[in-house]
Amino acid sequence: MHEAFGGEFSMAIAGAAPMSLEIINFFENIGVRIMQGYGLTETSPVVAGCNTELFVAGTVGVAMPGVEVAIENEAPGETGEILIRGDLLMNGYYRDPEATAEAIDKDGWFHSGDLGAIDEKTGCLAINGRIKSLIVLESGKKVVPEELELLINQNGQTFVKDSLVFSQTDEQGKVVLAAKLVLDKDSLESIISAGDNRSIQERVDELIKTVNGMIPSFKRINTYFFSFQDMIRTTTLKVKRAAEIEVFLHELQKRGLLLKEIAGKNIDDYFADLGTGELV
Repeated sequence: MHEAFGGEFSMAIAGAAPMSLEIINFFENIGVRIMQGYGLTETSPVVAGCNTELFVAGTVGVAMPGVEVAIENEAPGETGEILIRGDLLMNGYYRDPEATAEAIDKDGWFHSGDLGAIDEKTGCLAINGRIKSLIVLESGKKVVPEELELLINQNGQTFVKDSLVFSQTDEQGKVVLAAKLVLDKDSLESIISAGDNRSIQERVDELIKTVNGMIPSFKRINTYFFSFQDMIRTTTLKVKRAAEIEVFLHELQKRGLLLKEIAGKNIDDYFADLGTGELV
């Protein structure tokens, strides 16, 4: 790999979307340091970044000089909304003073809509998800679905293409955490041809059990279903979370199905007329 890049490849900068710790560590082990950064259009755009003096894999490093970063949370070190202040901030949204006032408060803090946490020892910022996707349980405890999706994708990487975690009210009126898994049919066929004849349900059951064993009990996934069809994505290939959930719930209701009826099953058997995911 080093030769393919001219023999001097030792560092790269990543942004726009989170990179898994596994990939970062892979490159680190072959002598290439991947330094992640974080920013938004509204912040011109770089807010924080790893550097050669302070590098913590899986974080986006520390705030750039002249930039203040804070977390709106209940206790130090906990996840909360990322707030940004400094000369890098935009003056406002074009001809939209209401949106500007909503984004930038009276103290000059820009509310990013992103969820993150700052490590008290290193000062490094970790991005955990988006406020819009945050799940608040009946107990008041909060679950960041992206955290669970990352664990599913990493632990099921041999046969899971993608996942989506969301909350849903079951037939008893209880809020449960549900997961949709998009499976890779070719990978599963290869695994089976190699001699592993476990059923898909057995394989996914084991995966969910593994993930649930890695997290606090209130974050545990209560039910799951799977599909071989890609999810709805934007033109930049990000899953359209709200649209995907809306389509699923609509189809569930249209067919008069209960969540428990599709638990652990292939929903393609029920939603066969939906076709594959589309780019929008």
